[in-house]
Amino acid sequence: MLARIGTYIAIYGMAAIIMGFFNYCPRLLMWIYIWGDDMAWIIKAALVLGGGILFLIGSKLNKQSNT
Repeated sequence: MLARIGTYIAIYGMAAIIMGFFNYCPRLLMWIYIWGDDMAWIIKAALVLGGGILFLIGSKLNKQSNT
């Protein structure tokens, strides 16, 4: 379950980064641009990294519970 949530968060962060190149932004993340572009990049990168970390932790926990 944790791995799936991490995957969704990371994909959402990557989609926000890609959409930013085309001057689009997901509605859920419109508020991050209040603080400027630099902070928006930091938040989007944190989503990708945080999602990846959750995915890795969830995968390890899932492997331990299956063995």
